[in-house]
Amino acid sequence: MSAGLAIAAIATLSFGAFAADPFTKDEAVAMVKKAVAAIKAEGPEKAYSEIDDKDPDGKTFVKERVELAKAQPSFWQSYKFIPVTKTIEPKQMYCERLDERAICGGIYQ
Repeated sequence: MSAGLAIAAIATLSFGAFAADPFTKDEAVAMVKKAVAAIKAEGPEKAYSEIDDKDPDGKTFVKERVELAKAQPSFWQSYKFIPVTKTIEPKQMYCERLDERAICGGIYQ
């Protein structure tokens, strides 16, 4: 990641939902707060999972997220994502900056 800012995406296993089971914005904020607590308690290596770096339209949403995280302590980001359903879904991601990381949780629209 650029400028030492790592992006943490928390896997659907613990903190997310599939498009068939959408979260509200308040629940996405709660997921991020839970992720921040887990990273602080368990360390980043155990808490992170891998994420994709482009949406179906070629938008580099991870790069955009890094730039947003540098500029703002918390923010919402919109992009398209292909979840396990293999269907393109519009998604919003809520993120909070934690030290040199951005901790994010998303909702499908």
